[in-house]
Amino acid sequence: MSYVEPKLRREEERLASLCEAKSRTIGYDLRQAERAIERQEGVIADIRELRDRLDRVVAQHHPTFSTAVIERFAAELGIAPSIVVGRLQREQYVPYSHFNRLKRVLPD
Repeated sequence: MSYVEPKLRREEERLASLCEAKSRTIGYDLRQAERAIERQEGVIADIRELRDRLDRVVAQHHPTFSTAVIERFAAELGIAPSIVVGRLQREQYVPYSHFNRLKRVLPD
């Protein structure tokens, strides 16, 4: 199972909880609840998009990932290559010993 799926389920449960709370809300608090639901729907959409895009890259390049593929995908997403490497390692598409040079150590 993908590491993303449990996160997605938690966020969907949070959305369900917000929707349930909204049903018991009136007035100004109702608008606040609607905004919270909209934000949560955005979070869920972002997680799904990242999952789907990562799945497409994996389908195209697994098991022959390269530094160039990872850097290009990270640039396309607007995130650091180290995040892509971490995801690929966590999902067991590449061993933890691969692509570590793409990870940066942040200063304290």
